[in-house]
Amino acid sequence: MTTDPSPSRLGQQQQAREQAAAQQQTGHTFASVEELLRADRAQTPPPPRLAARLRESLAREPAPRRRWWQRWWRR
Repeated sequence: MTTDPSPSRLGQQQQAREQAAAQQQTGHTFASVEELLRADRAQTPPPPRLAARLRESLAREPAPRRRWWQRWWRR
């Protein structure tokens, strides 16, 4: 029996360790449902049709009114 593993065997072992580490890093426990949804939203883009509808809807929103003190000081 040989105690010195071949270079290809070392590469396979290293790759297996990296995959195991990646799987462990992806698991996460969330404190609340809201935190889970925020994490999911950050990783998942909306469908293109939904994104287009959202842009159109936001474009139709009126501009926010300036605050009273801004209107008063910037005449």
